[in-house]
Amino acid sequence: MRSFKTINGRIVPVDDISDNVWVRLTKPTADEISLVARTFNVDVTDVSASLDREEGSRFEILENGTLLLVDIPYENVKDGISTYDTIPLAIINSDRAMVTVCQMESSIVEKLSDRSVPNVTLDDRVDFILKILYGISLEYQQFLRKINARCKKIEARINGSMEDTDITELHQLELSSVYFITSLRACNVVLDKMDRYIEKSNDKANLDLLYDVMIENEQAIEMATVYREVIDSTRELLIAVMNKKLNSVMKWLTSITVILSIPMIISGIYGMNVILPLMYDEFAFIYIMIFSIAVCVIGMFILRRKKLL
Repeated sequence: MRSFKTINGRIVPVDDISDNVWVRLTKPTADEISLVARTFNVDVTDVSASLDREEGSRFEILENGTLLLVDIPYENVKDGISTYDTIPLAIINSDRAMVTVCQMESSIVEKLSDRSVPNVTLDDRVDFILKILYGISLEYQQFLRKINARCKKIEARINGSMEDTDITELHQLELSSVYFITSLRACNVVLDKMDRYIEKSNDKANLDLLYDVMIENEQAIEMATVYREVIDSTRELLIAVMNKKLNSVMKWLTSITVILSIPMIISGIYGMNVILPLMYDEFAFIYIMIFSIAVCVIGMFILRRKKLL
C-alpha cells in the first residue's frame, strides 16, 4: 500500500492516507483492504472487486463516488517464453480519496506514480482516471505489436527450420489476442457509460480526452482483430507446409520401398526349389545382379520422371 498526494503541481509519495490522496494497493492484504474501506467510507467489496480475476469490467456510481473496473494487459515470462493475458484493475474515486487496486504491479499505474507521465495531478480526478485509461489503451497496442512481431518470426521460419513449438506458440498468441479483444470490447462499454456520466457534468475538457481514449481503444480493438486473423492464417500456412513436407517424406519412402522390392522379388524367385534359367551357369549370380540393378535404375528413372522420387 502506497500513498501519493499532489504537492506544488506534482504527485509525490506521502506516509499517511489522509484526504485527497491517491492510495495505490498492489496485491493487498485483508487488513489493508479493511483499513482503506474504513478510512474512506467505501464498501469492502468494491475495494476487493479487482482481486477476482473473473470480475467483469464495469462503471458504477457509488453513494460517495464512482467505481471503475477494467482489464489491463500484462506480460508473463516463463522459461524465456512470453505469454500475454489481462487482469482487472479497480479505480475508486470517492469524495475523499482516489484508490487503485490490482493483483500485480501495473506499468501504467507505475508511470503515473513515478511522474513519467507529464501534467498529471490529483486535482482533477476525472482527468487522472482518463489518463490511466489512455495509458491502458496504449499498453494494449504495445503488447499487440509484440504479438505481431513474434508471429512474423514464426512465419519467417516456415520455409526454413521450423520448430515443434511453433504451432503451440501461435495458439498461445491467438489466445492472447482473444483475451485482449474481449477486454477491450468490455472497456468500450465502460467508456460509453463514462461518456454519459461526463456529459452530465458538462466537462468539455475531460470529454475531449475521453474521446481520445475511445479512439485509442477502438484502434486497439482493430489491431487485435487484424492480428488475430494474421495469426490464424499463419497457423494454417504452417500446418499446410508441415503436411506437405510429411507427404514428401512419405512419398520418398514409398518410392524407395518400391525400388528395393524389385531385387527382393527376383531373389525370391531364384530361391524357389524348381528348375530356373541360368541355374547351371557359373556366371548366373553376376547376370542376376546386373539385371536387378538395371531394373532398379529403370524404376528410379521412371519414378523421377513422374516426380515421385
